[in-house]
Amino acid sequence: MGTLRAMNESLALTATKRAPEARQTLANGLAYLGLIVLALIMLIPFAWMLSTSLKPAEYILRATPEFIPNPATISSYTDLVDLMPVDRMLFNSAFVAVAGTVGQVVVAALAAYAFSRLEWRGRNTVFVLYLLTMMVPRQVTLIPQFILIRQLGWVNTYQGLILPGLFSAFGVFLLRQSFLGMPRELEEAAFIDGANHFTVFWRIVLPTSKPALATLSV
Repeated sequence: MGTLRAMNESLALTATKRAPEARQTLANGLAYLGLIVLALIMLIPFAWMLSTSLKPAEYILRATPEFIPNPATISSYTDLVDLMPVDRMLFNSAFVAVAGTVGQVVVAALAAYAFSRLEWRGRNTVFVLYLLTMMVPRQVTLIPQFILIRQLGWVNTYQGLILPGLFSAFGVFLLRQSFLGMPRELEEAAFIDGANHFTVFWRIVLPTSKPALATLSV
């Protein structure tokens, strides 16, 4: 009798534990289903845009729109390639994006190292003043920045597009916080071995801060 009672209590306890797990599984399933539905709703405009791009011009503004193009055509894409220098546009976009990202990460990393690992008078004051630039709206500096670029003769040039975006207060703040969390013992051991600040920055600080660098790059 005692054995049967213990078995019944064990089964009851197991069933009691499984009930919350089943409810949690059901809740997770419903949550994922809702997220999938929302994702599909978000994709509808992009799917409609793609469908419209494959329709002939006279079918785009019909009174009864059709989601599936019939007949389908790629004339919109061929006309675009014929009328616009698409290859040059794609190259410009890729070059400016890559160069701007790499340049911003390099500048932010160097500034963050100076603000976090070097000791110099007024360091914290300068850092706070630099952070205050994040409070200035982009619209306020847009026209003065364009005037400066025009005076430098950088209109319609790569440097006019890339250089103004190299200095990011948020990037410096993000990397500085990452660098501050690095143990001082690593840096001191490198100095004992004869390393200078650039060696420490290149061989120790940057490799150990890859997550922060990747976050800033994205």
